Amino acid sequence: NVPEESVAAEAAILTSGAEVSVSLNPAVKKYFIRLEQIDIDNPVSLMNSIKKHLKNGKLSVNSDLLKALPEIFNSGNRELTVTSCSSSEITDIENGDTTDRNFGIAVDIGTSTIAAEIVNLNTGASAGKAVSLNPQSKHGSDVISRLTFAYKNPGNLEILRGLVVNALNGMIDDLAKRSEEHTSELQSHSFISYAV
Repeated sequence: NVPEESVAAEAAILTSGAEVSVSLNPAVKKYFIRLEQIDIDNPVSLMNSIKKHLKNGKLSVNSDLLKALPEIFNSGNRELTVTSCSSSEITDIENGDTTDRNFGIAVDIGTSTIAAEIVNLNTGASAGKAVSLNPQSKHGSDVISRLTFAYKNPGNLEILRGLVVNALNGMIDDLAKRSEEHTSELQSHSFISYAV
């Protein structure tokens, strides 16, 4: 552990940098569809109808979402938003048009800081940023010191992991409150890490 009294000054955290233009092609996309009324003489499953609208017959669906389909279908609402990941899996189906609410979170877990940003996946616009010191630093200011700490006791790796997970959960909750986005609306995440 690094004693608190040995810290000479408050750490300065860089909260902005150069803006870089990138083309958007998120792995997670939302599609608004209007389902036709079911013809009793030609019943088509809801999933087949959705796949037909998305022009992708190879989409898979997880079992939890499959279980929710009857409730969605029986609601009588024929206007749905389908969320697809990498054009291979349907990850969510919502009533109505929620295509404008497609958010992801980007996280950078560095040796000294953790940065997180909620991003609108449709536009690339930031919906909020948060930066904090990496709480693992109390077990060493560099990666080698943290590896040594983790190696000394099998439980220490879990301590290091827990510190980052707790910091991230707090940052994500804070971001969601400040940016009026709900963590349940985060459709995608991307992590970069150099920490132990």
